[in-house]
Amino acid sequence: MAITYSWDVTQLKCIPKVGSKVNVVKAIPYNYIGVDDSDNTQGIVSGSVSIQTSDLSDWTAYASLSKSDVEGWLEANLTVADLKAKIDAIIALKQNPTSTMVAKPW
Repeated sequence: MAITYSWDVTQLKCIPKVGSKVNVVKAIPYNYIGVDDSDNTQGIVSGSVSIQTSDLSDWTAYASLSKSDVEGWLEANLTVADLKAKIDAIIALKQNPTSTMVAKPW
C-alpha cells in the first residue's frame, strides 16, 4: 500500500492589522490528505495550527506568501508522522471494515 500525502489549505486566518503590517497570519486551518495509490481510498485529518504573532521580526508580507511557506509552517508545528499514522489507519479501516450496515432481512 503506497500512500501519497498532500496538504489542503483553502484559507488563512489573519489579523487584519498589526502596526503597519496587514493580514498577519494567526492560524492555518488544514486538511492533510492521504490517498492509497492502489485503489484511491482516501483518508483525511483536519485541524488548525496557531501561528505566533507576538514577534514579527521575520514576518513575510501576506501577498508574498507561497504554498511552500505555509506548508513549512504546518510541518514545523505538527508531528507529520502522527498525521500519516492516523491517515493510514483511516484508509486501512475503509479497506477492511470491522463492521458494516446491512439492510433488514425482511
